[in-house]
Amino acid sequence: MVNGMFKKLLALFALFLFLSACTSSLETSTNSSQTSTESSTSPPIGASDSGNTTNSEAVTDNEGSAQPVEIAPAGASFITYIESNGIGKLAVQVSLPDSGRYSDGAGIVVEVNTFFTPKVDFYQSVDANEIGLIHISYLWPGISIAGAASEGSYDYGGEESIQGLHDVILFALGELPNAEGFFLNELSAITPLFDNVGLYSY
Repeated sequence: MVNGMFKKLLALFALFLFLSACTSSLETSTNSSQTSTESSTSPPIGASDSGNTTNSEAVTDNEGSAQPVEIAPAGASFITYIESNGIGKLAVQVSLPDSGRYSDGAGIVVEVNTFFTPKVDFYQSVDANEIGLIHISYLWPGISIAGAASEGSYDYGGEESIQGLHDVILFALGELPNAEGFFLNELSAITPLFDNVGLYSY
């Protein structure tokens, strides 16, 4: 019994170190991105209409050209890809609630996948949609399933895993577009509240 408790404490401590490393990396990236954003002339993020339920519309991507984009309706789930620095494309699954928890949209939950052993699927152990929140999950670098795959190498919570989670969080915060140049608010009929983002780990 003591041995089992020790293993659980060790696992929790490892998770704490892992998330601390991600947070430190995220703070560094956020500070540098704020500097570049201040000098940018592109329109602000977060101007999506929560009442928009059309299947597609023309959106200007981050290169300034109009591109058609599929807008996921309320209650839908979709897979998109982000470019992770030094790794390549990572698969990200976004699940939308039927309606936002708040009058102006929905908060966002990023669920941290287990990293001691590879979880070969998008991890969703909490039903965030049930309480009106957007749920985001992902595949670790080097993990693939039928219909989706992340590039890179699986390193059991190592540098690639930290970098991958870091970039998924940036996507959830509206600071990183997907691989096609579109931000989360441009892909969802439910307005994501980028100032209401949290991590969940089982």
